[in-house]
Amino acid sequence: AISEERTGEEYSFEMPENCPVCGEPVSRPKGEAVTRCVNARCPAQALEHIIHWASKAAMDIEGLGEKVATRLFDLDLIRDVSGIYELKAEQLEPLEGFGEKSAQKLVRAIDKSKEQPFSRVLFALGIRHVGSVTAGLIARRFGGDDLLRGVSVDELAEIEGIGEVVARSVVDYF
Repeated sequence: AISEERTGEEYSFEMPENCPVCGEPVSRPKGEAVTRCVNARCPAQALEHIIHWASKAAMDIEGLGEKVATRLFDLDLIRDVSGIYELKAEQLEPLEGFGEKSAQKLVRAIDKSKEQPFSRVLFALGIRHVGSVTAGLIARRFGGDDLLRGVSVDELAEIEGIGEVVARSVVDYF
């Protein structure tokens, strides 16, 4: 039995009430297993969003993986996704591991990401409950302008494969 494996050094774990990075209160929605920091300005959230945005499944920015993104974030060269698109090769060249060629290659990969279809952009935004398949379903029906102007939960839920939870998440995001 498991109780026989105990050494007496065990302790009861309690989920933190505040984010260990920004100190803001965390939230665990009823019925969900994950506790999250909900502070939109949390540095850890910003970095994870940058990493997700650049990932192969999202905007596919070759050369901007987790390690490089973290380094650029730590050096304050990027603070959010928009900062990726403001990077210049001259900023990257002096960094260890970069040279003229690798810096230009990353800047080209960033520029190339601007050609991704809207469904990839929608997925890259990191909207809760919106994976790549769901983003594709939504993008077939609505464009970015539609979503920014305001699409209703009912309009989104009319799309086959989109339920009310996903629709509400998209509407709340925009």
